[in-house]
Amino acid sequence: MSVIGNWGSAIQFEVSADKELTFKSMNRSVSGRWKDHEIIGQKPLSEFAGASLSDVSLSCVFNAMRGVNPREMIEKLEAAVESGQVEHLYIGGKKIGTGKMKLASMSEAWDVVYEKGVLIKATVSLSFSEYIEQGNLTAYDPTTATIVPWEFIVGDAVTFVGTVYYTKATKKGKPKKAKQGPAKITKYQKKKLHPWYIKTTDKKKTKVKGWVNDGDFI
Repeated sequence: MSVIGNWGSAIQFEVSADKELTFKSMNRSVSGRWKDHEIIGQKPLSEFAGASLSDVSLSCVFNAMRGVNPREMIEKLEAAVESGQVEHLYIGGKKIGTGKMKLASMSEAWDVVYEKGVLIKATVSLSFSEYIEQGNLTAYDPTTATIVPWEFIVGDAVTFVGTVYYTKATKKGKPKKAKQGPAKITKYQKKKLHPWYIKTTDKKKTKVKGWVNDGDFI
């Protein structure tokens, strides 16, 4: 038996003399979140807001003639979608993404149905999306393209990884450009739009000195 991959115990992609359950047309998307701030008389100022959740989509065939019960597999996966099940997705022994994946949605086509409604073959499209554990705040490190733990307090030395800071913590704050570099957290206002105030500790590398957003530093 050759195991190709799996999503937890809900589905295992494999090929053997008695069973064939593979997939095709696998696609993965990874993207970042950007905010454009309008500047009068100038082009908008772009600010990197962090990484988006990565997505994976693939299509597989459940064929009773290949040792797979289509109705049982469909019911198992439907239950996983509706219950919010999250698992690690592995392909070729390697984990896809940085953490677990949720089965966000699925669609099915009943290709072959025999007498009395016996489902023989079905094509199922699965859409997975990255899942971040609730309560675990994280930040995106663009230097290594990874998600790292994020637990900060006033007084911590940090690295500014954003592109702009603000003159005020509210909507009235004007964005100003700044290079990435070392800084220190000096203030925190939980309910403000830009809750963190950081100040450069090396003016030769960055002149950041103002309010920034969650995830603008690591």
